[in-house]
Amino acid sequence: MTIRDFRNIIFLILLSILITTIIPGLISSAGGTFYLHDIKTKISQSQIDKINIYEQQVSALDGRIKHIDTVLNSILSANKLTANASVEELLKLKEKYQNEKQGLKQPIGLIPYYLNPQMLLWLGIYAAFFLLIYLLLKEEHVKLRFSKRLWGLSFIIYIFYEWPLWVRNFVLSGKGRTVYAYPNFDIDKYSFFYQEFIIYSFCLLATILITISLQVMDKKMAAETESTDTNKFLIISSYYSTAYRNWFIHSVILALGFLSFTGFFWRLVFDYGDQRYIISALNAHVIWALCWIAISLNLLKHMQQFEKCKRDILRNNPDDKTLKIVMEHQPANNLSIIVSGFASLGTFLLPLLKSFLH
Repeated sequence: MTIRDFRNIIFLILLSILITTIIPGLISSAGGTFYLHDIKTKISQSQIDKINIYEQQVSALDGRIKHIDTVLNSILSANKLTANASVEELLKLKEKYQNEKQGLKQPIGLIPYYLNPQMLLWLGIYAAFFLLIYLLLKEEHVKLRFSKRLWGLSFIIYIFYEWPLWVRNFVLSGKGRTVYAYPNFDIDKYSFFYQEFIIYSFCLLATILITISLQVMDKKMAAETESTDTNKFLIISSYYSTAYRNWFIHSVILALGFLSFTGFFWRLVFDYGDQRYIISALNAHVIWALCWIAISLNLLKHMQQFEKCKRDILRNNPDDKTLKIVMEHQPANNLSIIVSGFASLGTFLLPLLKSFLH
């Protein structure tokens, strides 16, 4: 990696921070949704009453648990039992109150901009997309063309991803709702519209990544002009090795970008109990899968060409030197590819499994 590459990567990360963190923070501050107490001014009194009742219940149980701890400490320090209750009975009572507290569910989830999981929701995936697109353009020497097909596909992905959000904001704004977040239309319109810009840009970046990956897969290799089977095999082997290395690095970058992104939606479903976010969580996984398949196509192409070239040489009864070259060259072990594939699948399912088990 050159100094220029390093400088460009730093610039892309700073651009991601500006688009996904600084600008929405400024808009949220202007719209009065930056802090938690700001969000409370945006909801109805009946919703505030539900929050107050929940907080009173939690406070009462905390008080009882604290009182039991005080009694237990006095008993243990005096090394004796009281006439009213044994240590065992007090511990059972404490466990009961703790279970009651855990069983309480927050009726309303308020999500301001500041210090909430959504604050850094888009940063990771934007940085991952910028970095992957930059690496593909640099490594594969392909050109990015903003064609009508690219714009059209980006709008299709945008509509596919975004329709659940529109339903939540304009159709199901009351039914089954437990989350009131700063970019909701009825909470802060300006944050809502900027969120739409961020989401469309996210879909555009995903489309660009898929488009470039398809261009890379369609590229012709220099090995096709080689007349010597051994030279052709060695060139294809080299391409295969490079493709595997790049695929592994790109898969890790993509997974790191999507992990916190998809995990956020599953937290809204399981922690906040808002079932309206299930479709958005699944749609995010679909886009992740499409991007991962796209960046995997080049590896599959080189794998097939390597195996085909190897079979062709073996069919022609090669001499001992050629046979040794062919049998010793294994640029990417099939087992390692399978293991890497299952690891990627595990990472893909991790946000769902983690939230479900939690």
